[in-house]
Amino acid sequence: MPPANPQGISRFYLYKLGIVVLVAIYFGRFFFMGDDIMATFLHGFILMIHEAGHLLTPFGRFAVILGGTLWQIFVPLIFAIYFFLEKQVYSAALLLFLVGFSFVDASVYVRDAQERLLPLITNDIMTHDWWQLLRMMDLLAYDDVLANLYYLQGWLFFGLGCYFGVYFAQKRFAR
Repeated sequence: MPPANPQGISRFYLYKLGIVVLVAIYFGRFFFMGDDIMATFLHGFILMIHEAGHLLTPFGRFAVILGGTLWQIFVPLIFAIYFFLEKQVYSAALLLFLVGFSFVDASVYVRDAQERLLPLITNDIMTHDWWQLLRMMDLLAYDDVLANLYYLQGWLFFGLGCYFGVYFAQKRFAR
């Protein structure tokens, strides 16, 4: 039997590589094809974390309003860090996709601050988080700039998820 090619596909767990490809395709839809992120099941999941963040954030009105977005981004990031520290690096890499998704999801909400056209669970446009936050800071005119920064961070985490997902799908990282 000839030895496996150390530079070839045999150095990967194909199922892990396949999962990274499928996850990259799923999340890539929102970056490359402009699919409606708000119409996904995952948005509903992130929305639950977002809303819980309002309830679980102390320190005053500003922090409570900002807490939704912070929680929707930091919860998957904390899990990614946890998995990394537990040496479950492949799982940590996959969670980077969710962090990126959370940033992109938040960017849609931030971009809507002036228009307030997105449906809110309160059905009251006066409760739009980013409209309130940016008004408090007199930065409402910069909602698109901030939304673009969130979107770029989403791209960054998407790229990191792709890179580390493939990197940690290698057999040498088996645990």
